[in-house]
Amino acid sequence: MENLPSWYKLIYSWCRKRKPKGYGLTLPFLVGATDFPSVSELLNDINSKQTPEKVIIRFCQNRQEYVLSLDDVSYPVSTYLSGENNLLYDDDYIESIESFSKVVDYLSGKYAAVINAGLYSMNMKTNEWEVFSGEDINFINDSLSKW
Repeated sequence: MENLPSWYKLIYSWCRKRKPKGYGLTLPFLVGATDFPSVSELLNDINSKQTPEKVIIRFCQNRQEYVLSLDDVSYPVSTYLSGENNLLYDDDYIESIESFSKVVDYLSGKYAAVINAGLYSMNMKTNEWEVFSGEDINFINDSLSKW
């Protein structure tokens, strides 16, 4: 598992190891925490890689943002989802977009301003985008180092 991409390690840590487990990580968070300069490059990499589990794009109702997550082992839905290669869609709007490249364009446009401003983390109390907190940095470092 050591050779897994950094984005997978982060998503896996958030969705499987964290207590309580998280629903998913936002695209800006993953761009800021990895070496990918944009949502486009991140999504293209995810789509082209094979990992132990497919990644799912979902809309988080609590944050009102898209997140990348893994299937819930208690209530798996991945076999019913559409998508491309290693990236599945669990959102009606994303699923209605006609091609993967247009999904990438939509999500890139949605998050370009916050990423360009260096705001990668959504504050869970204010629902505002911010720079990484100390807690975020610890999570990132722990997730990437404990493999």
